[in-house]
Amino acid sequence: MTFVPINNDDYWKAIIKWKPPRKWYRDDEYEGVYLGNRDKNAYGIYRFERRQGNQKSGRENLYIGIAFRQVFDKRLHQGSHEWMLRNVKRGQIWVSVGIIDLRDTKHTKQRYEEIEAILIYFTKPTQNDRKKYWLPECYYEIKNIGYRGPLPEYIKYPLAEIVY
Repeated sequence: MTFVPINNDDYWKAIIKWKPPRKWYRDDEYEGVYLGNRDKNAYGIYRFERRQGNQKSGRENLYIGIAFRQVFDKRLHQGSHEWMLRNVKRGQIWVSVGIIDLRDTKHTKQRYEEIEAILIYFTKPTQNDRKKYWLPECYYEIKNIGYRGPLPEYIKYPLAEIVY
């Protein structure tokens, strides 16, 4: 069997610029996160991260989702996330939002869902039930820059070249 490399022009190129994480509050007065004026009205991808103990090794991805036709602030405060996060007993929960740059292509829900699926498949967030075993039938180069937490720096799919 011969391996034939795919032409780089066949890959969708996505750069995700992750913003600094913000603490998710779980108390009687306020449940949720304050993203700040700049980020709360943006669109893209978001992730919940649990931290306990050592900041470097004690981090894990809990959930990855998209905000496509809803801004981050609305999407994050719909109620489903509060319910999901009640099962997480220990550690602090942080939220980071990422702005997706698709490099000369149109932003569509399908593209966002494909990027989300690839990140979920390769990082296995504990609270994502769907998309852990499904991958899109297309080609992607994804670069995570900024405050990416426990996400890989680079993923080339379907070749599955992953760099931490």
